[in-house]
Amino acid sequence: MRIDYKNKKIIDKEIYIHDSTFYGFLYDNDEKTLLLKLKNYCLHKTFKLKFVNVLALNCEMCQFWSYTNGILNWETVGEEQLKNKILEEEKEKISEFKNYIETKFVLETGDIITIICEYVEFFEINWDDNIKNER
Repeated sequence: MRIDYKNKKIIDKEIYIHDSTFYGFLYDNDEKTLLLKLKNYCLHKTFKLKFVNVLALNCEMCQFWSYTNGILNWETVGEEQLKNKILEEEKEKISEFKNYIETKFVLETGDIITIICEYVEFFEINWDDNIKNER
């Protein structure tokens, strides 16, 4: 599923990745892509997220509550503070980046990962379906 500026609210309303765990994080600077792989052992699902045309990636590390890579939530950023800060500095590129989306992951540790990109390719793989297909 492609998630962009027009349908970004489905991140808040329809996609549930709470209690998933990071098991892959790959940023390709040349391609401007970020690939995240998540596993959810309660839901028996794997999630793959490919962020395309990444404008910014910001990590706030604090580890208040634990030392884990579990995810509390993935959500859109309402005020898009990081995006607005970048566009303020790059005024000539406002029209180019105005339809980019800003999302953030809130981790169980209190860490926050914020990503600004043109769109996200979201894949959800049900483990039970994979087992049935292998038989």
